Amino acid sequence: MQSSDILSVYIRSFAVLSLSVVLTVGCSDAETAAPKNPGSSDTTDSTNSDASNCQPGDNTTPGSDSGADNTGTNTDDGTPGTDTDDGNTGTNCEPDTDPGDSGSTDTGNDNTDSNNNSDCDRTGFSTASHQASYATNAFQYEAQNSLGSPRDLLMLSSFQGNFNGPTEPGTYSVEGSNYADCGLCLLALTGCTEGGTCEKYFYADVGSVTITEFGQNGETFAGELNSVVFKEVTIDPDTYVSTPVAGGETWCMNGHSFSLTVGQDPTVPGTGSGDNGNTDTGDTNNDNGNDSGTDNGNGGNDNGSTTPGDGVAVLGNGNHTTAGVTLTVVAGTAQGLNVPRDIAFHPQRPEELWVMNWGDSSGSILFKSNSTAVWMCSQAYYGTYDGCDQGCGVEDPDCENGSQQVYNNCSQGHEPDPSDPTRCYMPGGQNSSSAVFPRYHKRLANSPNDMDYSTNLHFFARPAAIAFGANGNFTSAQEEDGFTQPDTPYDFMGPTMWSSQLNLFNSGHSSHLDMLHNSPNSVGVAWETANVYWIYDGYHGSLTRYNFNQDHGPGGTDHTDGEVYRYADGQLGYEEGVPSHLVYENGTLYAADTANNRIVALNTQSGSIGSNIQPNYDGTVQKMVNNANLSTLISGVNVDGMSKPSGLEIHDNMFFVSDNETSRIFAFNREGQLLDWIDLDLPPDSIMGMAFDNAGMLYVVDAEAEQILQLSPK
Repeated sequence: MQSSDILSVYIRSFAVLSLSVVLTVGCSDAETAAPKNPGSSDTTDSTNSDASNCQPGDNTTPGSDSGADNTGTNTDDGTPGTDTDDGNTGTNCEPDTDPGDSGSTDTGNDNTDSNNNSDCDRTGFSTASHQASYATNAFQYEAQNSLGSPRDLLMLSSFQGNFNGPTEPGTYSVEGSNYADCGLCLLALTGCTEGGTCEKYFYADVGSVTITEFGQNGETFAGELNSVVFKEVTIDPDTYVSTPVAGGETWCMNGHSFSLTVGQDPTVPGTGSGDNGNTDTGDTNNDNGNDSGTDNGNGGNDNGSTTPGDGVAVLGNGNHTTAGVTLTVVAGTAQGLNVPRDIAFHPQRPEELWVMNWGDSSGSILFKSNSTAVWMCSQAYYGTYDGCDQGCGVEDPDCENGSQQVYNNCSQGHEPDPSDPTRCYMPGGQNSSSAVFPRYHKRLANSPNDMDYSTNLHFFARPAAIAFGANGNFTSAQEEDGFTQPDTPYDFMGPTMWSSQLNLFNSGHSSHLDMLHNSPNSVGVAWETANVYWIYDGYHGSLTRYNFNQDHGPGGTDHTDGEVYRYADGQLGYEEGVPSHLVYENGTLYAADTANNRIVALNTQSGSIGSNIQPNYDGTVQKMVNNANLSTLISGVNVDGMSKPSGLEIHDNMFFVSDNETSRIFAFNREGQLLDWIDLDLPPDSIMGMAFDNAGMLYVVDAEAEQILQLSPK
């Protein structure tokens, strides 16, 4: 299979540029791309001074970065401190060097600037494999987001000769360029299949590329895309002119970085100075899908911010006891909690707090008092002349029929609110509108409305962690290594992806969107991008990347398009019964290695693809990743009161860590230096997962007391 088949729409009629590209694994023939021949003559005037021939840019590029990370699709490298850029300049194409232009170096400041990519239809690019190669008077970098099919491609080509493409480090504008005459060309393609076709083509004519290293074969090629906007285009097969599609999509990439060795075979992205190709959700205050989904914070302006000289307000400003904060029990067994392990606020409906109940393999959904009544009951029992369902969040039309029997759909111990039968309340308890979470709903895997499958418990068995994706779906990590189905082995368990639609989710087979396997005793989960999640695999002591790709839909069984990559195999510990939570941020995965009393950082773009994972229960792409860079950010032996770190959050540019043994919560800066801590004075094995709401309040799981605590500054 030749990639020239896939890319034929934009191959020019010069000579074939033979560059091996990263389209798939196992093709029998080398795959090549031939955008154009940089050594051939062309009607383009190679002496013109527009951006397509890499001439100097100016300070008026839209969305120019003054050194602060942008919202939208901006990413940084996730390394504590600052992003790195070697600052090299000098090239035959006169790179932009003014710090005010759109290609300026990221200083690691996560504050918002003026470049907001909220109008982008697509953002970021998650790199599964990439490669860079030289040809005569040309250089090409190419990345793919999947080793399977269909997949998306990202191409960066430098054509020298008449096209005057770059050959040295520097920052180069692509402003106003066209594929017909570009010297530095950026292309993106979507939905490319084995048959040689792609669904859409995108060309970038806004933004810049910073190349920090431009080595020869065996040396490093590294850089970053800065405020780049790709537009959906058609490319004329005769003139090679790229023309924007009317009403077409835009695709924004900012902070997308890459680093690899030139001339290597396709590899998992290597160690680089940035995120090496992974996408941010659009806000640097967003932890990008850690165990609590998103922290929903407001940067440095929320109630959890640091008070200079005193400490961290939400932890009591240096008081170190609960006397320094307002501590409130906001949920307990009355809300269906049963040995809760983790919590997460819904990214699209931030008034909802989702709870993972390890004790009875259930999920509790808590609704804040200011939330809008929403549908909570099964759609199968709504408006079907089967009775008046009360406590469901909305009024059942059957309730208008006086002859219909009335059913109480509230959880045990609760009744429909007399003042509003669509809501639930606890008789004799707080007024239903005054509590922090006056309404709740509980989903049990073996509930009567989900008996369409004999082994419902398999999909939500002992949930220990939850992470939401930006689209509102979420994935649960199950701490289970026993038999959960009659026909599958004990080590079959793995993560499950769910819809969070309240009339669909029931924690059973019929509502799960997808499931992959081979990670028993999972105790942490974090969202990366699209349907990609990271799992703390306690059984194998590893950090494993699961890409569900296209989910099979509610109640499906087809897992064959999934991809699994296991990193740091055997290098992490497992503390039975204690979650080890994860945070993914801009190419770095942070993990609470509970058993080894440390917080570690995994460079997810490092390492090389190794052998197949065995056994492979799903028949999918499953590979080991060898020699990935795993480092210790915080060692508990150097922190008084840290013994078993469990919960982990990034909020207000700080790391928050809960300790399961000592019931302390710590705040660290990006370098891992202790800023403040609070002792909740609870028994061992109490506190576990944490989450911040959009007001900066901190919520903590107390598993021993089976309750959720709220910490707010005094």
